[in-house]
Amino acid sequence: MKVRALAFALAGLLCASPHAARAQEPANFYAGKTMTFVVGFVSGASMDATARVLAQHMTKHIPGNPKYIIQNMPGAGSLVAANHVFNVAQKDGTVIGLFSETIPLAPLWKLKGTQYDPRQVGWIGSTSGRPTALVLVRSDAPATTIDGAKTAEVVVGATGPGTPSAAYPRLLNALLGTKFRVVLGYSGGPAVNLAIERNELHGLLGWSWASLNAEKPDWVTSKFVTVMAQLARKPNPGLAGVPLIVDLAQTPEDRKIMDLVFRSQEMNRPFAAAPGVPADRLKALRDAFDATMADPSFIEDATRSLPDPLEVTNWKEMTDYVEQGYSTPPETIDRISKIMALE
Repeated sequence: MKVRALAFALAGLLCASPHAARAQEPANFYAGKTMTFVVGFVSGASMDATARVLAQHMTKHIPGNPKYIIQNMPGAGSLVAANHVFNVAQKDGTVIGLFSETIPLAPLWKLKGTQYDPRQVGWIGSTSGRPTALVLVRSDAPATTIDGAKTAEVVVGATGPGTPSAAYPRLLNALLGTKFRVVLGYSGGPAVNLAIERNELHGLLGWSWASLNAEKPDWVTSKFVTVMAQLARKPNPGLAGVPLIVDLAQTPEDRKIMDLVFRSQEMNRPFAAAPGVPADRLKALRDAFDATMADPSFIEDATRSLPDPLEVTNWKEMTDYVEQGYSTPPETIDRISKIMALE
């Protein structure tokens, strides 16, 4: 009887051990590892700062407490980084990318050069959603209102075709008849800002009201710039009298297009892992992100050092946004694609 009982006990342990091992697998895997946070923007930009603050705190919540490094990979409005993370980088859960808010639906809009399916991506979360993006121009620009921009050319800057700064002007040109001309190839936001100060550019589209006030408050106080419109779905209380762009839509269909495109701002700082990351590790990363967003030390550091306020979008909301995009009627997708798919 004792021998039989021992045999049953050993059998139970053997059966349970794989489950126990799997339960501990993320901690065992990440112990001693180094996480790579790939940032699709230059060092020193606000996106870079966001990744550094998140990495510092998030790795404390990942089982096994891995170390981390930051890898800046600018290019094509963070499309270079997205293609790298989703296709080239290790798919073992040690690589996380931070991209532009346009990346989640860039393949749907047939943006040239996209090499991934966002429905297969391991979305993790966004630290800064729902900011108020702006149409921002020098106060001495050829036009300082949307109506004025329909008759006078306004030159704006962007890093690459996949960025909001490039996509939004094209959207307004197509739907409202404005004459924004986009100059691509700037290394990052600071380079665009310098070009505006030198009067090489009239302005830019897509920078948030919070970031403007945090990084260039003198532009506001000295009235060096004028906010032409709010590129958002809801008005910002601090921008009374500045038109909301969706209210200027000429047809209900145009408004639906604007609503879908500008909803991307709810993923203003989208973090993601590659397709194919083991499910238990992806869950560990998502849980670590959620825990970090509630961590008082992270909140304190982020509030002190980042321009945009924390407005968290979790991975489920990001996934829903992608699915909503892909459920859009084909004729609407075709129309948006012709607008958004920059060469």
